[in-house]
Amino acid sequence: MKNEEIYNIFDTTKILKRPMGVIITDKSGVAGIAHWVNSHLAFETDRKIDKRHPGLVKMHKWVTEQYEEGRTTSISNEELLDKAKKYLPEYFISDLDKLKKKASEVARHIVEEFVERPEIRSMDPARQEPVMEKLQREDPYIQFAYVVNAEGKKITKNITDIENKAKYEIAGLGDNFSDRSWFINPMKDGKSFVSDFYTSKITGALCITVSAPVRSQTDEIAGVFGVDIRFEDLVRTE
Repeated sequence: MKNEEIYNIFDTTKILKRPMGVIITDKSGVAGIAHWVNSHLAFETDRKIDKRHPGLVKMHKWVTEQYEEGRTTSISNEELLDKAKKYLPEYFISDLDKLKKKASEVARHIVEEFVERPEIRSMDPARQEPVMEKLQREDPYIQFAYVVNAEGKKITKNITDIENKAKYEIAGLGDNFSDRSWFINPMKDGKSFVSDFYTSKITGALCITVSAPVRSQTDEIAGVFGVDIRFEDLVRTE
């Protein structure tokens, strides 16, 4: 690791366009595993993992146990990558994170387009609710859709599916939601907002809330449009 010329007769990086690799066995030590991780995952200098990282120690322990149980072959790259994902999860993007990012992008796009409709910008519930109902029918993964004014007061009914309509349609109508992050963030920075995951108290489904500022004809923020989305349904649809 300190002087590659000792064991490598030519510059593999220069000639083969491929950096020198290492084979991991019970003789490698934690430093060898750290070298494999840093080179195989191509971390930048400021992200390189120190050999004292607890995750690397756990990987080394697993390698040692393999040979104590009678293994004679070297550890494959696939095995090491699997253990790196297990013991160094903070350095990987999980499948769930990828799904969440995709769902957030889709939901944000829907909301940002929808708030530009003249019916929504009118801030007149009688004009807003019919187009919101159409949106919910077209995108059934929307659990609730609603609009609050610039003070955080909900001015529309909860637009929802037939199963929840009778019980929750007028829930919160006239209430103040100015302490909610989905209201505060769009009012503060004028951008759309996507919440973290949460479990719906109504359906028990995994949900995210997406919101965007509603602007008046003079482009002042007049309120916030929000939707609660069933995450699993959105991912399945997309």
